[in-house]
Parts: sequence; C-alpha cells; structure tokens
Amino acid sequence: MKIDLEILEKFCEDSMSKAESEAFEKAMQTDAELSNEVKSYFLSRSAIANASNERLKKHLDDIGQDLDLAYDPKTRFLQYMLAAAGICLLIGVGWIMMYYFLRPRTIDEIFLSYYQRPDVSEFSERSLGSDSSLLIWNTALDNFSKQEIHKASGEFEQLTNGQSDIPFSKVYFMLAICYLESKDYEKAIAAFDHIRSESNFTYAMQYYKALCFIKMDKKQEAIDLLNNIKHQTGHPYGKQAKRLLRIVNKMP
Repeated sequence: MKIDLEILEKFCEDSMSKAESEAFEKAMQTDAELSNEVKSYFLSRSAIANASNERLKKHLDDIGQDLDLAYDPKTRFLQYMLAAAGICLLIGVGWIMMYYFLRPRTIDEIFLSYYQRPDVSEFSERSLGSDSSLLIWNTALDNFSKQEIHKASGEFEQLTNGQSDIPFSKVYFMLAICYLESKDYEKAIAAFDHIRSESNFTYAMQYYKALCFIKMDKKQEAIDLLNNIKHQTGHPYGKQAKRLLRIVNKMP
C-alpha cells in the first residue's frame, strides 16, 4: 500500500474517519512494509523531538558562554537566574512536545509505541541429528521473521501436541506472540498462561500479556499486571511498565 506523510499524520493524530482508520489498520495486518513504515514514523517523531531538545540545550549553553560577565554579586545572581530560566524552558519545551506530539492517544498508538517484536535470531536450535521438532521449530522461526504469522503459528502449535526437544515455555511464548500479532488476544493470553513461572520467559510474558489486555480494552487487568511488573525488583520491563501505567491510568 502506497502512503504519504499526510496519511501517516492523519492516522497518528487519530483524525481519520472510522472507515478510513479501520481500512488502514486492516492494511497494516497484511502489509508488513506498511506496518514497519508506521513504526518508523513513530520512531522518527521521537528522534526529532530528542534532537530539538539537544539543539535547544546547546543554544542555551552558548548563551551562557557569551554572558561571561565579570564577577560581582549582582551579575552572578543574573547568571543563576538565566541558567534557571534556561532549564525551565528546556523542561517546558520537552513536556509540550511529549504531550502534543509523542503522547499516544489511542489504544493502537499505545501498542505501536510499546510493542517490540521479539528478536528470534537467538532462538534457533541446532542439532547434529535430524529431529523433526527442531526442524519444525527453526522453520517456524523463519516464517515468523518473514511475517508469515499464520504459517508460523501452525508450526508452533504442532510443537505443543507431542514430544519435543524445544523447551515447553519457549514454544508457548512464541505461539502467544503469533496470536498477539494476529490480534487473537484471548488465545495469546491462554498461551502465555502455559509458561511456567520459573521460565526465562516469565518477565517477557508478563509485559506482552499486559499489552494484550490494553488491546482488549481491559484497563483494570492491564493496570494490575503493570503494577505487578513495576514492583518486581530488577524486572527488565520495569521502566516500560511505569510509563505505560501513567498512560493507561488516563484512559477512559
């Protein structure tokens, strides 16, 4: 699907009609290039805001150097006041840009801003033999990487039906991610619930499960799970959970 900046802005600013928005979201499900372009647009907006803040900070530093006044109590006080004003201006501009340009406004924007596709490059399993489960697993990972989610989910499902050399929780994690990307959130949550509490995937499961609740508009379930993540010391998704909590608490 060919799109231009105006269409991207309309989608991200939630200014499309309901019919236009539904058609755009449907196109994103089947067009990986379009989906990646939307994600890149969100990232570029964030990068522009960060760059603007850095330029403003440098400008304020330059002003401070130009105001190299001879020391006396009055001029030193003026320098302090100018520095304080510059810091307040920098913080104010940052908050304004975050609020008006980077603040996710819809459930889809929240998801796009906080969903990160798992890097499956480290998930491959290798064996000197010809174990069928390993072949299915690696084929499923390849299909997932190529955005062929229906094929990948079918192959991951095969590995849940019998004996497999692939760790149980690892299979269900990837199966749940496939369901999530297919927008079958109920199935995704059911698959996440199969992951054992002692598994290496427990932390990731909690975070992605919270994203499922957000997409299902189950606000309280999302808040409860994000609070759980937030209060776990050293949780790798702790910072994301705190930011998400601030957003989800403001959802209607």
